[in-house]
Amino acid sequence: MVVSIRSDVHDLRETRQALQGVDICLRELLDRIVALEGGNLDPPQAALGDFDVKFQGFMRASSGRVHGRLYDVSADEPVLGTEISTDSTSLVLVTSATVTLTLGNEYRAQFGILGGDGGLVVGAHVVTA
Repeated sequence: MVVSIRSDVHDLRETRQALQGVDICLRELLDRIVALEGGNLDPPQAALGDFDVKFQGFMRASSGRVHGRLYDVSADEPVLGTEISTDSTSLVLVTSATVTLTLGNEYRAQFGILGGDGGLVVGAHVVTA
């Protein structure tokens, strides 16, 4: 048993030395990337730009109509063009028009019914257009 432990310790030392070598290589690579980027690894948000998406909801109405939309929490307003709705009594995937979202803003999915309407929303997500 002692021999086995010594063998494991030896293997662990070799593994640690190999990992230290990988760490050194990664640090050198990172230093080169930083040098190529002029010392800045965080690109400005404006350079990344906005992005086009579609809002989707998997939902059904039990009566009337179920509605959904994206809400821009950062701008404190609904995202125009993301309104979706259905009066189908079967679960359906409903997709909005393509809209442009602002990088860095926070968005929420909102769903609702009007008056005596009822329904179910199983899930929602945003997909790139």
